Amino acid sequence: DQIITLTITYNNNEETTQTIKTLTDENGEYQITITPKTTGTIQVTATYAGNNDYTSAEESDEGTITKVEPFIELESEDTWYTEDDLTITALVSYEQGDEIIHINNDDPTLYTITMTIEGDNTAYQATNIAFEDNTLTATFNAPFTEGIGTITITRAATDIYEEATATAEVEFITKPEAEITIEAEDTYYADDITITGTLFDVTDEENPIPIEDATVTIEVYINDELINTVEAEVDENGTYTVSIPTTIDMIDEEVTLVAKYDDEDYTYTTDDTTINVLVKETTLTVIIDSTTILEPVTITGAILAEDATGENYLPDQIITLTITYNNNEETT
Repeated sequence: DQIITLTITYNNNEETTQTIKTLTDENGEYQITITPKTTGTIQVTATYAGNNDYTSAEESDEGTITKVEPFIELESEDTWYTEDDLTITALVSYEQGDEIIHINNDDPTLYTITMTIEGDNTAYQATNIAFEDNTLTATFNAPFTEGIGTITITRAATDIYEEATATAEVEFITKPEAEITIEAEDTYYADDITITGTLFDVTDEENPIPIEDATVTIEVYINDELINTVEAEVDENGTYTVSIPTTIDMIDEEVTLVAKYDDEDYTYTTDDTTINVLVKETTLTVIIDSTTILEPVTITGAILAEDATGENYLPDQIITLTITYNNNEETT
């Protein structure tokens, strides 16, 4: 229970001096914890005033307060496409005893993130640097040239932290080139529109490769207004087939069918075709046999529709017969 006066000064600057009093425990020992005001040297002088039983005493010591040394764990894709924006992530941390502390919500302006690609004189600068859930994210905007890219991230030194830097490599390659086709023929109303097409990897134009099991999207437009979207699977031969119903709105209008393939591992590709939805032309016949007034009159006929397969008789159609004698409407 003896009073000890601690005088603490940083870098021999008296303006930084602070004085703290503390008591010794039953063993004559004391301990305090303080938060450093700055980096550099720290001088501590302990003073004991003494009393009737004990003489006064004084002792000094000096230590060093250093900046924290952060480290950066930079993560990027090993391989990336020249046509796509590249997003990188990083954890910025430091060691405190046996614990790893992540720096979160840090000031993005402290960071410089650049990239160079071998054989390319362009200095790529990352954009959209931000922190979320302890993780830094940033984006490099495409396009890039082919080759090995070296990403460098640097956090500038501050009063608390030393400068930190890290690098990572990524190989930029060109996406394989995809090519889609679409075909369809004019269709009669009430029949389905049958759509066929192909999807191939044409990176090597002389040796196209089917993009098997891919899903293509078909969009249906009437006068540039999207009215339907369907999907189709590509088979082992690189072909696809899908049917869609016609609607009455399609009659006498321009119907455009658009095929699309949008996959992150291939170049975007699209194709389109335009068809007409037709109404089947019908032909009606009527035959009446002349007879005597004492015999029944037999009237026969048929209704036929003409389509791509030829003429077809139409069953279960209602025919209205209007019968008049001697052009006298009163007999109708």
